[in-house]
Amino acid sequence: MARNTGTVSSIQPPIFGRHALGAAGIGADHSFFDLGGDSLSATRVVARINDRWGTGLGVRDVFDAPTVAALAARIEEPSPDDARPRLGQIELPEKIPLAPAQAHIDRTATAPALYSIPCTIRVRGRFDRAAFEQAVGDVLERHRALRTIYPDGPAGPYQHLLDVADAFPDLTPTPREDAAVIDAVLADPFDVRAQPPLRIRVFEHGRNEHLIACVFHHISVDGWSFATLAGDLTLAYAARASGTAPQWPARAVEYADYTVWRHAVLGDEHDPASSASTQIDFWETELAGLRGDLHLPCDRPRPTRWSYRAARLAFSLDPTVHTALLASAHIHHATLFTTLRAAVSILLARVSGHTDIAIGAPIAGRGHPHLDHVVGMFVNTVVLRTRVTPNMTFHEVVAAARECELRAFAHTELQFERLVEILDPPRSPSLHPFFQVALSLENFTAAEVDIDGANIEITPRPLDVAKCDLHFYFTERRDDTGAPGGIDAEILYSTELFDESTITNFVKGLRDVLARAHRGTRTSLSQTDRRGY
Repeated sequence: MARNTGTVSSIQPPIFGRHALGAAGIGADHSFFDLGGDSLSATRVVARINDRWGTGLGVRDVFDAPTVAALAARIEEPSPDDARPRLGQIELPEKIPLAPAQAHIDRTATAPALYSIPCTIRVRGRFDRAAFEQAVGDVLERHRALRTIYPDGPAGPYQHLLDVADAFPDLTPTPREDAAVIDAVLADPFDVRAQPPLRIRVFEHGRNEHLIACVFHHISVDGWSFATLAGDLTLAYAARASGTAPQWPARAVEYADYTVWRHAVLGDEHDPASSASTQIDFWETELAGLRGDLHLPCDRPRPTRWSYRAARLAFSLDPTVHTALLASAHIHHATLFTTLRAAVSILLARVSGHTDIAIGAPIAGRGHPHLDHVVGMFVNTVVLRTRVTPNMTFHEVVAAARECELRAFAHTELQFERLVEILDPPRSPSLHPFFQVALSLENFTAAEVDIDGANIEITPRPLDVAKCDLHFYFTERRDDTGAPGGIDAEILYSTELFDESTITNFVKGLRDVLARAHRGTRTSLSQTDRRGY
C-alpha cells in the first residue's frame, strides 16, 4: 500500500458525508457517529477512501478515529505496500465460476423455497403496460445477474449469461387479483441451473389498479440489490412512459468482475500468507469452545430434522427507547446495531442461563465502492460472540459487543458456509452451526413514487422460512426532522420449537432489558429472570 500524502482538506465531504451517510455540509471535526454512521456505512466510507487513495484502512479505523481530521492522520501514516488485486483489472475466463457468496446456495428447486426473495409492486392509477414491458427489458439488459443461469460444467457450476429475450418473463396479465395465487407465485421455487432467476406475474384489479408479483433467486440478488432495482425500474418506466430510453449512469464493473476479483483476493487457503488462511486462523481462535446449542426455552423438543416452518411476531420500540439506544451507541462510538445486539444478547443470556452468547448477522459484503450499484449476491454471515455476565451493566455489554464487532468485521471475506466446512463443528440436521439466533438491522423496507399518473409502491414480501431458531429484524424510523421516530421490529421464529406465547414473553423480556438499561441497572441473569424472561 502506497503512502498517501494528502492533507485533511483533500478528503472531500462526499466521501465521508452525502454519499455514505446521506448528509451534507460535513466538516473536518464532525463525528461519523453524530452524523448517523453505522457499521454498514463505515464499510462504505472505508471502501471509498481505500479506493481513492490506495490505502488499507479498516472499519476499526473509522470507529477509533471517527472524524475526517482523525482519519486523514491515519491515511498519512506510512504502511506496507498493498498487493491486493484491483477490481475490474483481472482478465475474465471463458467460463465464470460461481462467486464465493453463491457457492453454497442450492441451485435446485428446494421445497420450501429457501432462496426466493419476493416483492410486490402495487400500481394505482394509469398503468402503461407497454412502458412497463420495455422497462423490464431495460433492467434485464443493464443487470446481467437477472439473466444468468448456473448450469453444471466439467470444472463445476458456472455463470451462463442469457440474451434478454431468453430471460424475459411472461408479463401477460391475469384478469383478477387472487391472494392465494399471488402467495403461490411468490413461494414457487426456482431451478436456476436452467431457469432465469427472475419471475414476474401481473394481476389486474380493475382498470386502475394492478399488482405485480416479482420473485428473485438469492443466487442473483441480495437485499442491498433491492434499492438499486427499485430505482432502476422506476427510472426506466418513467422514461419509457414519456417515450424515451432510460439514461443510466456508467458502471465500472459487472458481477463477473467481482467474482474473479473475490477469488483472487482470498487466494489459496493452503497458503499461510493468503487472506483466506488469515481468516481461517482468526475464526478458529474466535469460535474456539463455542457451545453447539444455546438451549433456549422451547415449547417442544428439537426435531430430528429441520422443516423451516416459521411465523412472525411484530412489535415496536418507541422513540424514547430509540433515542436511548442511540445515546448509548454515541457514548461508545458504536452503532444502533451494536446496542440492539447488546440488548438481545442480554435477553438470550437471561432465558438460556448461559453467558457465552453467539448471534449470527448478515453483512453486505460489498467492500468496494464500484459494487454499490451492482445487482448480485454478495452477502455473508458473521458470527458475533459476546460474553454477558450478571455483574455487567448495559454499557459494559455494549462496549464488549463493539469490540467483538470490530474484530469480526475485519475478517469477513471468507464465506460462513466455507468456514463451517473447514472448522467442522458438531453437526445436527436441526441445529444451525455456531448460532441459533440471528439479528438484522434492515435498510430497505419499501419504495414509493408517482410517475405519469400512477402511484407505484414496491414492497419486499419475505417468506416465512426459519433457517435458525430465531431471527430478530429491526428497522429504524425517523421523523420529518430526522429525529428518532421509533424502531419497527419482528421476530421470525421456528414454529417447530416455539409457540407465539413464548415469543411474546421474549419481547416482554427484551423490553425489560431496555428499561433496565435506561435506569443503568445491571443485566440480572438470575434463574427467576430465566423462568419469567
